[in-house]
Amino acid sequence: MNEDWATFVSDGNEQSFYKIYTHYCHYLNFIGLKRSFPGDKVKDAISDVFFYIWEQRTKLDHINTPHNYIVTSFLRALYKTNRADNHESLDEFDVAEFGLSPSLEELHIEQQKNAGLQALLKKYMTQLAPKQRDLLYQKFYLDLSYQEIAQANNISINTVYNTTYKAVEKLKRQIGKDEILLISLAVLLGLLLFFSKLHGS
Repeated sequence: MNEDWATFVSDGNEQSFYKIYTHYCHYLNFIGLKRSFPGDKVKDAISDVFFYIWEQRTKLDHINTPHNYIVTSFLRALYKTNRADNHESLDEFDVAEFGLSPSLEELHIEQQKNAGLQALLKKYMTQLAPKQRDLLYQKFYLDLSYQEIAQANNISINTVYNTTYKAVEKLKRQIGKDEILLISLAVLLGLLLFFSKLHGS
């Protein structure tokens, strides 16, 4: 699929675009319905995303992870059209839910911590195989079950288990015991932030 993406963004190849669309259409529909969005909204979001991709094809050659870019763009389109329906924003955390009112200084410090965490995660995540990154993305960011991941990727549940387990174990070895103690509580939140921004790197 990466080859089709490269061909599409380099010369606007319609056949490559069609392959990308057919590859992701069912998958994105599955994700949208999984998140309880109405079917018509899901279809509209898919159309909007691929229309945008086609129109902006000459400006997308910097995208290194087209899978993450397409899925994240789709989710943003869904949440954007459903903000009035009390859906949680993709990139926002509701601090009021916890009765907190952070100061500007505290917010700045937190932003610095998040930036550092994202840089650290990016360093280690890019060392994983593409398939490992994709399955971790689907598990931790999209919150799909192992069975749903297996169905969406046409692989066995055992393959999903083994691939995600090996990916997590590899991350642990790469990060090291000392750093794991420091960031273990923040890693899951960091993964969510990281995956939403990885496509833009």
